[in-house]
Amino acid sequence: MKKSKKTIIISSAICLTMSSAGLALNLGMLNKNNPETAENSDFELKPMDPDSQIKFSNGEIVSNQDGTKTTTVSYTISPTNADINGFTSALIWNSEASDIDSNTWDGGQNIDEYVSYSINTSTKVITLNFLKSFGREIKFIMTSNAYSNIKGTITVNCVRKLTKDPTYQVRSAFEDGQTMTVSYNNASFSLGSKGSRTTHTPNILSCKYIQTGSTTLISLFPQITALNFSYGNMKYPYFNEGKETTDYAGIRTEMIKQVDNYICSLVSHQASEVKPIFSKKALLDLMTVEYITYYSYKENWGYYSDYFYTFINNYKTKCTDDSKAGYFISAGYEENTTLYQREDITIVPDGINNFGISIGNIDF
Repeated sequence: MKKSKKTIIISSAICLTMSSAGLALNLGMLNKNNPETAENSDFELKPMDPDSQIKFSNGEIVSNQDGTKTTTVSYTISPTNADINGFTSALIWNSEASDIDSNTWDGGQNIDEYVSYSINTSTKVITLNFLKSFGREIKFIMTSNAYSNIKGTITVNCVRKLTKDPTYQVRSAFEDGQTMTVSYNNASFSLGSKGSRTTHTPNILSCKYIQTGSTTLISLFPQITALNFSYGNMKYPYFNEGKETTDYAGIRTEMIKQVDNYICSLVSHQASEVKPIFSKKALLDLMTVEYITYYSYKENWGYYSDYFYTFINNYKTKCTDDSKAGYFISAGYEENTTLYQREDITIVPDGINNFGISIGNIDF
């Protein structure tokens, strides 16, 4: 996943009588070696009221060797005598929790460890130094000593970034009586006073057969033909409404569809309320047909499921890590797939009868 940059957002509003203006800056806050140290990033200046008597312009952006970041903000005031006795200024934590990390940041931290500043009243330049990431909004407040109604507030936010993608795991094979539940570990986010920290339930979750070369899904299924010991007619509950037919190709096509749908429907994630369990019997039933035979001139129906064994054997021998064919489970976050895994089907067919005959009353 492409990781977004850590940013500081600064928004400013300074009021003169009934006028106001604002400022918004984006500042990077992560260093490669120290996740709490400011890092190079982009700045954005957005005056909130361009028609105000307060005008702002941002100065040079400086990256410091110690990993901190410094920016300057110039200000002009009209009338010019509004700051005749200077300004009183301070940095404070926002008293209101407004973001994910704010609740654990009660304002008891030493604010000087995160942001420092200086003001040159001669040149009317505010210099802000961003030292470390923080979890609650900071306010820089500047008030005119001569006119109490002239106030300026710069809000400083540290916007968190994704530092580690979520990871996903799933068992390596479809096994009888087991679920194919994709579990996941939460993504990691940097400390911040603003920005999303989304849930980590995979929004990409799928199971699909991937073919390579001649190893198609169809190739794993045997042809269906008339059985030597039957009179030709067959029944398959998912084809032709379960009625008798000799359309063996139609039965095979529907059988492949049913098996594929069943296997692909088994994948779930750990937050799912329903987690289907893979069943050998359910798969066997999907590859079992009824066939007609006669005993003493009475119509009888038997069950035939050799297709199941052929499919399992073909999957085992043809769908390997070398062939790169088989059922693959994908899981991911946003637009990125972080899990892409081929699955085995580990079924031991022992104990299942592949051939059965339902015999009615026989006359001798």
